[in-house]
Amino acid sequence: MRVTFGTFRVGVREPGFRISTAGPVPTFPTAVASLRKAVRVFHRDGPSEARRALTQSLAGPYWQAGSGLGKANMAHDLLARYVSFAEADGRSAFDFDVETDVVLGPDVIAVKIDVALMDPSGQAGRLLLWDTRPCTREQALVLAAPTSQALAQELGADRVANVGVWHLRDAQRYEFDYAEASDALPSAQSALRRIVT
Repeated sequence: MRVTFGTFRVGVREPGFRISTAGPVPTFPTAVASLRKAVRVFHRDGPSEARRALTQSLAGPYWQAGSGLGKANMAHDLLARYVSFAEADGRSAFDFDVETDVVLGPDVIAVKIDVALMDPSGQAGRLLLWDTRPCTREQALVLAAPTSQALAQELGADRVANVGVWHLRDAQRYEFDYAEASDALPSAQSALRRIVT
């Protein structure tokens, strides 16, 4: 079965999650697409342009009152946290939303890497988690495993330095070198089998 990376991200952090029992996913407005765009703008044009892009993206009526306003304010806080972390990290981005399929046993994950970075040891990937679900180091490592393989497929394994998983709500940043992330592939495959059964 082919699973989206969004589904895999949820399933890894919610051990009881199964596609077969999940039912229809409710739809409601989120600021995630606006945050992703703002991250791209930040890496290309700097923090003030990123804040401006986020403000413009959340300018519709929904974002001006009630729960929408609360989500918009949280989005600005999350962007500020990302900018602070990324500036401290110092690496520059060279691509965004890198997508490729990674085969794990009988299943496939459509991996989507939020930010691809230049690293002193080669290239790196960064996953950004904006939601309220917690993310332990062990769960982040499982998310990093297929991400490391996606980078290897796109860039060559010898060029992949590391994978970061940043959970912005909890201000958690995890970094795994390529070998550690690759070693977690059996755990990622087990998680994927659980999610699809």
